[in-house]
Amino acid sequence: MIVPLNQRQIGSVSTPSLQSSNLSESVKNMTKALRIAPACAVAATLLCAELADAQGRVSGERPVEASLSYSVAVASYRSYGDALNRTRELASLDTRFYIAPVQVKGKTYYRVLAGLLEERDDAQLLAQRLVQMGVKQKVNSWDIRPSGLAFRFATYGFESEANGAVMRLRDSRIPAYALTGVSDDGSAIYYVYAGGYETRAEAGVLENQIMQAGLQAEFVERVGYLGEFPEVVAEADEPDQPAIPPAAVVPVAVPVAEDEPVARDEPVADPQPGGFAEEPEPAAARLGKADGVGLRLGVGTDVSGGLAYGVELTYTKGLGGSSFELSLGGFGGRFNETTVEAIHTYEEQTDILVIAVLANYLLLYSPQKSGAYFVAGVGVGAIFVEWEERSLTDTSLGTPLPGGGSMQSEDGSSAGSIVNLGVGFRFSQTFDIRGQVPTFFIFSAPGEASSVVPTFTVSLGFRF
Repeated sequence: MIVPLNQRQIGSVSTPSLQSSNLSESVKNMTKALRIAPACAVAATLLCAELADAQGRVSGERPVEASLSYSVAVASYRSYGDALNRTRELASLDTRFYIAPVQVKGKTYYRVLAGLLEERDDAQLLAQRLVQMGVKQKVNSWDIRPSGLAFRFATYGFESEANGAVMRLRDSRIPAYALTGVSDDGSAIYYVYAGGYETRAEAGVLENQIMQAGLQAEFVERVGYLGEFPEVVAEADEPDQPAIPPAAVVPVAVPVAEDEPVARDEPVADPQPGGFAEEPEPAAARLGKADGVGLRLGVGTDVSGGLAYGVELTYTKGLGGSSFELSLGGFGGRFNETTVEAIHTYEEQTDILVIAVLANYLLLYSPQKSGAYFVAGVGVGAIFVEWEERSLTDTSLGTPLPGGGSMQSEDGSSAGSIVNLGVGFRFSQTFDIRGQVPTFFIFSAPGEASSVVPTFTVSLGFRF
């Protein structure tokens, strides 16, 4: 496997002192160091890092994870199957190839990247080597890709567990791969990643694919261990595992999906950078916001100008580019109506309180993106109604009023249904605003209370 060369590893080679009490051992150590140092001086082969790393392990250094911040762009394809075919063709080479979907000017490309490297200079050396091997025709400055941010799904204690997770993700068309890391006690652990990007905005295509598959991952800084662990005895309940390659990458065979075309289009070059203007989010930004609990608070009115209000506890489930929302809410309002019959004027007041379960489909609602969305939903609930009618001139309603006239009232409860339509705008992962027209249908309204109560509310939504 290709291991990047850097000055820190070159500098770690030391020359033993000839004044040691054991002269022959010192000579042996000096000879070993002299064999390593010239190899590092040649440096273009990149393999010197392996030698220096091995020398460090002889001296008992603790394994240390590195930030794997750079890769080399090999080619971009419009077809996911073509990109998979290309990685299969390159699998026998002495480096790591993986896929990172991106969107450029509204079109999705599947970028094939090579290497997991710490420094830009290391990526430049790898790019030159790929040209010498015929993998690339030439090296452009844009080919050296910052790729240190990736989606991490889980961490495993055994290589076989990580391999299994990678294969399951690939079955969901998520181009995952595994890297070796270092646990707190210095032993090997295995991270499962997907993608490699410079910014969160650049990772939008893969993020949507993860959401559509109903999965969760963290968008984090990609790290791994670029060395070999000392040989250890396997756990009693764990089968023997193959040695980890020097670049600490666990290779996994990638079968071509059957529904993808086998014939390859010519690789297409990505446009020059400039389409990704957004700044990256913090490395530990959470992808799991696709599903979550929230709270909505709203106020509004009905067609007669009465007061309406609502409070909802919501649970949102991501469905790719849209979402499903289930809420338990309390809705209420006071609605007035004035009618004139002959010489009498009647004023009606209806107070309602609704405890309901409401299911909304949120079209174009994505917690990871700002923008407009649409609401359509239905619900059922218990409706409590207080109805009152007054007239200052009609004395036949029942209960006399001071100063003249009369009134009648009736209280009751009934089952009912709700039909909800609306439009909203999402500002961030935690905040949105929505205008809704929930209409209440009372199955058995008390007295002469209206059985259909349309309302209009404006509500603010908060996600925890």
